[in-house]
Amino acid sequence: MKQKGKKGSGTEYCLSIIPFGGYVKVAGMIDESMDSSFDHKPYELMSKPRWKQIWFMSAGVLMNTLMAFIIYTGLAINNGAVPVSNLPIIGEVVAGAPAENNDLRPGDIIKSINGKNISSWENLVSEVYPRPNQNIKLEYIRDSRVKSINLKTSYQMNFKGDTLGVIGIRQEYRPSTFSESISIGSYRTMQGFGMIIYSIQMLTSGKAKFDQLGGPIMIGQLAGEAFEMGFSYYFGLMALISCNLAFLNILPIPGLDGGHIFITLIEGTIRRPLSLKTRMLIQQIGTVLLLMLMISVMINDIGRLFG
Repeated sequence: MKQKGKKGSGTEYCLSIIPFGGYVKVAGMIDESMDSSFDHKPYELMSKPRWKQIWFMSAGVLMNTLMAFIIYTGLAINNGAVPVSNLPIIGEVVAGAPAENNDLRPGDIIKSINGKNISSWENLVSEVYPRPNQNIKLEYIRDSRVKSINLKTSYQMNFKGDTLGVIGIRQEYRPSTFSESISIGSYRTMQGFGMIIYSIQMLTSGKAKFDQLGGPIMIGQLAGEAFEMGFSYYFGLMALISCNLAFLNILPIPGLDGGHIFITLIEGTIRRPLSLKTRMLIQQIGTVLLLMLMISVMINDIGRLFG
């Protein structure tokens, strides 16, 4: 906007009639917009030192990571919790689970499973997880008396797709402090990246199929389901999507931020800029690959939408 007597920032802003998505077009940047020239003006990206170019190109990835961390930390402050102790003491019994059906109660102390002594919650988990849908003999202490029961475990799936044995009990928790919430936020952010890495491993190894990938339609469906479950689930999904965006954008694929950074690092290594023709070819190949991926994912979405 022009104001009399005031100098503009040199940045042009535009609000579209249909505010669907957004983008930043950088002066002097050879990217997917297919601009084939730049004028070496001081304000153009290619005129800046390479470390500044990399710092600029990393901004989106860093902000997505920071957003995920802030959301996870905020969720931890709001409803996060840490175990009161590491002892195998039941803090909560899940309704309808094997533990409730066999009269286990909060305050009971798990003594042994299949004759193996249990001294910590980790010991308990390590004995139950490998036994989905199996009969186990469990000894516990209540009112200083040792009792014994036989029960059949249930099961649940973790994010890796593994089937784990469960009996439906949880530790006793207390609200997390601010410093603990920051630690929880950091851990869950790293866990979000870990889930993406594992998903890629599953795709490349054949454990998962390409038609399981989802795009905007699937994200919209998941967002609707998460919103119905509560704000914690909704914001948790938002943080996970931010992790996805950060991870995918930093990959050295032409057309993505990581691709631009990779090209800049190559130029720094060979101590000269790549030719304009080479840059254009790299960006065109990257754009075609990304478009193919987007079309494939949209086909998956539409196929899933119509069953």
